[in-house]
Amino acid sequence: MKKIRKILKFLLILYFLYLYIFGVLIFKVYSQGDAPFTYDITQFTEVSNENTYAFLVEDRILAFSTRIALIDEAKHSIDISYYTIHNGTSKNIFFGALINAANRGVKIRLIVDGLSNSKIFGNEEFKVLDLENNIDVKYYEPLNPLKPYAFNNTLHDKIMIIDEQYGLIGGRNISDRMFVEYDDSKKETYDRDVLIYGTKNYHHTVLDMKDYYDELFNHKYSKTKKIIKTEKLDNIKTRLLNAYYDYIKIANLNEVKEYIFDNAIKVENTTFIRSPITRLNKYPVVFSTISELSKNYDDIFIQSPYFIVNNQMRKMLPNYDNKRITILTNNIDTNPNLFATSGYIRNRKKLASIATVYEFQSDSSLHAKTIILGDEISIIGSENFDPRSTFLSTESMMVIYSKDFTNHLKDEIDYYLNQSLIVEADGSYIESDTVQPADKKRIKRTILYIISGITFFHDELL
Repeated sequence: MKKIRKILKFLLILYFLYLYIFGVLIFKVYSQGDAPFTYDITQFTEVSNENTYAFLVEDRILAFSTRIALIDEAKHSIDISYYTIHNGTSKNIFFGALINAANRGVKIRLIVDGLSNSKIFGNEEFKVLDLENNIDVKYYEPLNPLKPYAFNNTLHDKIMIIDEQYGLIGGRNISDRMFVEYDDSKKETYDRDVLIYGTKNYHHTVLDMKDYYDELFNHKYSKTKKIIKTEKLDNIKTRLLNAYYDYIKIANLNEVKEYIFDNAIKVENTTFIRSPITRLNKYPVVFSTISELSKNYDDIFIQSPYFIVNNQMRKMLPNYDNKRITILTNNIDTNPNLFATSGYIRNRKKLASIATVYEFQSDSSLHAKTIILGDEISIIGSENFDPRSTFLSTESMMVIYSKDFTNHLKDEIDYYLNQSLIVEADGSYIESDTVQPADKKRIKRTILYIISGITFFHDELL
């Protein structure tokens, strides 16, 4: 018996060593080679001959009703990609809307990250969707203990494509934190999407999104799961449909659609950019494309939930000495992502010495990923300003060429800047008469600095 225990202990140690080498250390090797594809940035600022409209989805409640309205509008197909879909009211209504669309003949494809949603393999709501004749569900890189090198290559895109005509992209997952109005603001997360569409039955940018989605959904890393129908699942299906029916009684979807079309802005051009689909460290196509484009502008605004810049990212950044850089991010006391914040606190003072850094002073948190170049380029999507988004995850962004849209976006961002404080080079705040710093959480800060000492050696995974 003792001999068996020793063997098991040895095998367990061996396995954890295997996990550490091929799930952690292997990502210190950067050998992307040449870019698998590139974007011609001169085309980003060309005026398209196709009528293109962009609707900025800023409000949390409107963000959810927009999604349900798009599903309601679908006639032929719906393609959806999310990093994660959390249990809650919004998930129930969202799934009920998809089932209702499938019942009227709409073909639906849904893909989510396999590791972040590993619990959904026992999640009945996903099983209900997968049993529908017109719905196909896939999981990108589902958990496989024998492939630790795949643990960190997550699907991070947040995309909805409707009938090749409407394309919604941004930073929101399906979660009550993103959509439900709470009495306690600590539970709320602020994010951003943009809806792109044209006046025809298709749009070139939406077709580019669909081409990428086809590659992602049909990729060998995207897996299905066999589901067995049970009476319990039938009851859950009824519950999901009832959640949807109850919602549309109080949410006037026709008014939502009218509001979207009345407030969308006609723009000069839109370009969809995305990362390659590979394991290990990928070539940072999105990051390098935006870095190259930013060389042409003196004023650069960047919003990200956290900022982590490792040596590999620094090598790709242009010289910003004579540029005016503004950064908007969360304060370290209320940012909910401890590991990412542990990386940010190492960059914080350095960033404040080269840019104007605003930290949002609120119990709620920011989750949007946005870049503004000058007064004419807006970029919205899923990519955070960190090594994980740059080199590991699947990411996608929408580049919008329009002064009108950019000015509108700036007006919306002012709402958050007006609730933020500027960070000094020594890490303190510039005092404000209108904004008070968030309460310091000393225990959390202590934990952050401990974690930071550990993640210092593996910032490529943050």
